[in-house]
Amino acid sequence: MRANRRLFAGSLGTLGLLVVLVFIAFPSTLVFAHACPPGSVTSPDDPSITCVFSGFMTGGGRFNGNINNAPPPNSTIPLLVHGFILHCDPTVLPNNLEVNWKDPSTGVEHRFHLTTLDSAHCEMNPALGSPNPPKANFNTWVGNGTGRLDGVDGALLFAIFTDQSQPAGTQAGGPGDWSTIVIFAPDGTLMLNVTDSLFGGAQQAHECGGNC
Repeated sequence: MRANRRLFAGSLGTLGLLVVLVFIAFPSTLVFAHACPPGSVTSPDDPSITCVFSGFMTGGGRFNGNINNAPPPNSTIPLLVHGFILHCDPTVLPNNLEVNWKDPSTGVEHRFHLTTLDSAHCEMNPALGSPNPPKANFNTWVGNGTGRLDGVDGALLFAIFTDQSQPAGTQAGGPGDWSTIVIFAPDGTLMLNVTDSLFGGAQQAHECGGNC
């Protein structure tokens, strides 16, 4: 899939683009993201969603889904890993994200590194599991930014990360923290569009303790 990413993002916004991309590949997957204009207490999309603009989420691990699996005979080896620290307020630093994956059809490995977080907010969504412990007032991070893809600047990222308590990975018997990660190459080519739960690792929401 190839698109004019700037026109697409400008006409739909971050949330609209995420919804379209997720449902292209995953028509039965729930999308855990809502509009939260700056300063809003609840989402205009759904008053049950609390908008949060302070705090941060950390995480890392591997996913367990078709896009992450090696070709046979090693079809159960997860091949998408990520790690991050991301704030609910994009002006608060640091904001770091790295995603590494292998294309399941070609075997080509790709690396994305976030360089600028352009927009972000957090949400407490009652339809998801509690982020506690430790205590936090949100369970979803939503944002978009730009970065380097395979060493080339200008790639575009849209992402949703959730924290549904511990254990976070399905490997450990937990429900699995859900994520959506969408990455465009600098030329507008859609390189990655995955929505899946963590197989191993964790994503953790944190309230600010006076330091953010």
